[in-house]
Amino acid sequence: MATPPEWISVLANNVSACLEPLEPMPPLGCHYHLCPTGWEVTIFPSLTEIVGGPDDGRTTAPRFRVDVLAAANLFTRIDDINWQSRTVNEDDQLGSHLAIEGMIDDEVVSVRILKSAPSCFDPGRKAFTNQGCVVETW
Repeated sequence: MATPPEWISVLANNVSACLEPLEPMPPLGCHYHLCPTGWEVTIFPSLTEIVGGPDDGRTTAPRFRVDVLAAANLFTRIDDINWQSRTVNEDDQLGSHLAIEGMIDDEVVSVRILKSAPSCFDPGRKAFTNQGCVVETW
């Protein structure tokens, strides 16, 4: 993926600051895309894969809260805020997420904060139960 415009990097960092970890957070990912209707910017925490022990191979999503007011305040104009509780159908790669749509300065933007990384992404960290350590993989 090409280097994002500077304002998207700033936005991604600002959105990430709106996530309140309830446990140590794995690495965060960001996907951005310019559509005919404006920019889509998606922020998501990676999964953690358990390596070793009885749960070997299982992946877990982190627990966190979103300061929705702080995320909304990143916009200069808000057109819509909605929350999708679960995956809608088999083609839905976003799953559970918060979406905020509107304007940021002169850009039309849709920010989506996902519960966890889409299935096309490998886990962002591995927890080695037998060694008692965690390694970030992205």
